Amino acid sequence: MVDQEVTSAGPAPWRGFNAAIEACFAGYATFRGRASRSEYWFFALFGALANVAAAIADNLSGLHVASDVGLFGTLVSLALLIPSLAVTSRRFHDADWSFWWYLMIFLPVIGWIFVIYVLVSRDPVPNRFG
Repeated sequence: MVDQEVTSAGPAPWRGFNAAIEACFAGYATFRGRASRSEYWFFALFGALANVAAAIADNLSGLHVASDVGLFGTLVSLALLIPSLAVTSRRFHDADWSFWWYLMIFLPVIGWIFVIYVLVSRDPVPNRFG
């Protein structure tokens, strides 16, 4: 059911925190369709909270992969990598941009400004991505 909502025509629907996290994990590696701003930003918040929890667990446990790299932080980052890229791709599609434009992030200042602009913008009508 969630996959149908993600790939439906028209703008992506607003989602609450739990629904956004559920939609992102249900579309774990779905790079097509659209994601609403709420879905993207709630998943970004979830990722930040998961990384903070992993950092606390790393400091309490003392388990490290390298001198400054914690085991739990590494596992959380690897687990969230694909769904983060997928929801970012769908967010770009909701703003009517190809995900290839995400490579602009490698440009020092202009690239970050562009990517943030795309992440906060929206195309309210059906576009080529759904």
